[in-house]
Amino acid sequence: MKPYSYDLRKRVLNHSLNNPVSETAHLFDVSVNTVYLLKRLFLETGDVKPRASSREYPHLISPEGELYLHVLIIDKPDITLEELRYEYQQAYGVNVSMGTMFNALKDLRFSYKKKRSPILASRNRALKN
Repeated sequence: MKPYSYDLRKRVLNHSLNNPVSETAHLFDVSVNTVYLLKRLFLETGDVKPRASSREYPHLISPEGELYLHVLIIDKPDITLEELRYEYQQAYGVNVSMGTMFNALKDLRFSYKKKRSPILASRNRALKN
């Protein structure tokens, strides 16, 4: 979610200095907590500019790892996500979740289709006819 604009932040702070917090929150359509946080931010930093975001998460699957996965899938097209996770952990020493592996494969433009058993496929064909 994007932070509120600097202009709105200044107006909320200025209004809250002379008025109750609940009234300020209602007038500017923000939460009471937002007003308290802006006041605290102003006391700590002297301004109401949003703090710099420090959320930089390292990728668990490196570019070299993506290349490894690409080659592995080409060599073994029937490999499962769980087997890919195991192979990646053995090669790089990093244990990734199923979701991370799925997203990495999606980024590589690989998709998995569920394999259908021949019995279910024939049953579904019979039901359609």
